[in-house]
Amino acid sequence: MHAAPPRLHPWAPVIVGAAIACAASITPIRAQDATPPPTTATPTGPRLELVVEGLRGEGHVRAGAYADAGSWLGQHAASNCISPVRDGRSRCVFTLPRPGTYAIGLYHDADDDRQLDTGVFGIPTEGYGFSRNVGGGLSAPSFASAALEVTADVLVRTVVRIRYGL
Repeated sequence: MHAAPPRLHPWAPVIVGAAIACAASITPIRAQDATPPPTTATPTGPRLELVVEGLRGEGHVRAGAYADAGSWLGQHAASNCISPVRDGRSRCVFTLPRPGTYAIGLYHDADDDRQLDTGVFGIPTEGYGFSRNVGGGLSAPSFASAALEVTADVLVRTVVRIRYGL
């Protein structure tokens, strides 16, 4: 007599697909590159500050800022950002190539293995999120639903509440 396999939540493939696409797009850095050397130079280009809240444990947040719907959650983010988790929060600042519309996809790399960990049926065991806190529907959030306007002369700040599981 065999037990029936556990049923998969109907949103699992969508959330897993979006989280994996986000994770795949973020370029890992080597440990020696994690902390840039001190400098007096200021970064050029518009800046977008990302604050992530609700993080569990330690590790890093790995995030990508995407410039258009064609690159959204793919492998070609306009800018990547990696930031340590401290007291349930993480903060990083993207330097972007030009003013415009951007959307952010991110995940919490709790064990610092530079990949989104998944459990049974590929359901993420690490947190993930998107700008404007969109997600949780029957498909990956659209670029337009997560989009933020970034201008050349203002530091744009966005806060994302991390999601765990479905």
